Amino acid sequence: MARKRVMVLYETAGGGHLANARAIQAAMADRHPHVEVELVHLADELGSQRIRAVFSSYNALLKSDPRLVKVGLKVMNRLDIEPLIYRVFAKARRNLQESIRRHRPDLIVSVFGVGNTATPMALEHVGWRHRVPFLVFCTDMTTDFLRGWVSGEADGMIALTPDAAGQLVAYGYPADRILTLPGLPVHPAFIRQEGDQGTSRAEFGLAPDVFTVLVTMGGVAVRNAWRVSRALAASDLPVQVVVACGRNGILERKVRRLAEKSGPMIRVLGHTDRMASLMRAADLVVAKPGPGTIAEAIQMARPLLIDATREAMPQEKGNLEYLIARGLCEPILDMDALPKMIRRHIDDPALHAKAVERLTEARRPEAVSQLVDWIAARIPERGPTRPLDPAFLEG
Repeated sequence: MARKRVMVLYETAGGGHLANARAIQAAMADRHPHVEVELVHLADELGSQRIRAVFSSYNALLKSDPRLVKVGLKVMNRLDIEPLIYRVFAKARRNLQESIRRHRPDLIVSVFGVGNTATPMALEHVGWRHRVPFLVFCTDMTTDFLRGWVSGEADGMIALTPDAAGQLVAYGYPADRILTLPGLPVHPAFIRQEGDQGTSRAEFGLAPDVFTVLVTMGGVAVRNAWRVSRALAASDLPVQVVVACGRNGILERKVRRLAEKSGPMIRVLGHTDRMASLMRAADLVVAKPGPGTIAEAIQMARPLLIDATREAMPQEKGNLEYLIARGLCEPILDMDALPKMIRRHIDDPALHAKAVERLTEARRPEAVSQLVDWIAARIPERGPTRPLDPAFLEG
């Protein structure tokens, strides 16, 4: 059987988009080895410095103050600027078309909220619009996310939750073309039980018998990670703390200076692809309400303390409400209270065990399998240069 090609478009605005792209790639390799998944970085393919600057500005706002992101989101939701950008930025338009020709995908999946109008337009110009299915996987959990996720030309959409599916419908997408997953999908590495907590701690040079707190604030690690680290360093907690700083070099340098003064209590990591092992090493996770970390912590059954000391980004605000309503996290309302919250988990094993139990019940390891099965079922038998059967979405 000839291998089929799936092209996954992602961007590194935040860290969740790439994490979901990698989850698709790994799960597809496990379940459908005849399907080759290629991850394609959108900004690299477009080759436009101006568009790259727009994408990079999102990460800059996250590092500065996530509340600023809501301004850009409101503007983009009011103005349907993507078709205009596609027509005006000739270089990016040509490069996107050339990328599609070069990769020759049998199906395209987008895991990013920008480019979902431009990609079908590029397929049209290449002459493959009705030959290569285009699917969009919306990686936001609840509502108030970017309208750009929805493209009327997409052949299907995937939602993480019923709330997110409802928002897609509110934005005008047909409900009968949406797959709503049974839970939050994660990379198979978070599902497999490879090694135990002791082995994972040894991997990072951590003490085997000390309560371990993982601080992770997303792929670009918002600056509240510094406030969390400082609060824990100033406490007398009998813990070891691992701070994952992602691609935020400024934060990493600040936390490293703090760690030098705090001794072995704080360990600092930059960007890492060993998050599954790192989370396995932890007893408890301190995070922002990003869907990627939430999904991973639930799957690993690691109690969550979610930063609620500042206003969350619009697309993440509902995530905290979602978790609280289901008893899956504790909100941090005051950073000074954080050490006391962790102390309760150390001193009250029954409380900690109950949190683990609720997360264990919320696991949905089948979600990522259902995701890739649905994608694989929509890959047409005929290649991109041959006509597509209009009934390929049935079943």
